[in-house]
Amino acid sequence: MQAIIGMNLFGHVKLQEALIFQANFQDFPTAMLLLFRMTTVENWNSVMFDCMQMQDCIFVSTSVQLTQPDGSVATVWEGTYLDSEEDAALIASLPHGVAVNQCSPAPALAAIYFVTYM
Repeated sequence: MQAIIGMNLFGHVKLQEALIFQANFQDFPTAMLLLFRMTTVENWNSVMFDCMQMQDCIFVSTSVQLTQPDGSVATVWEGTYLDSEEDAALIASLPHGVAVNQCSPAPALAAIYFVTYM
């Protein structure tokens, strides 16, 4: 049950230091292995902090060229991560579907989830 809840809450969160390809909530088997690893108290707090990520977590899925108000052209490369606060104007000017939100749904919710699991 915890794995399914974790998949729904954190399945889209950006992979980082503790949330890696082999340990994340993107699918059920990997989520179960991550929860098992966390029961050994190995690095569970780092996983929690990664699930609380709110900066540099807007993923650009396709390279885009944007014309700035001053007439200059800016290129946002595929694979770039943007900050939802600092780059708000840039994110708003991106075409629909290019910016993928990989931020945590709510940092407080992550803290509650992990503390109640541990």
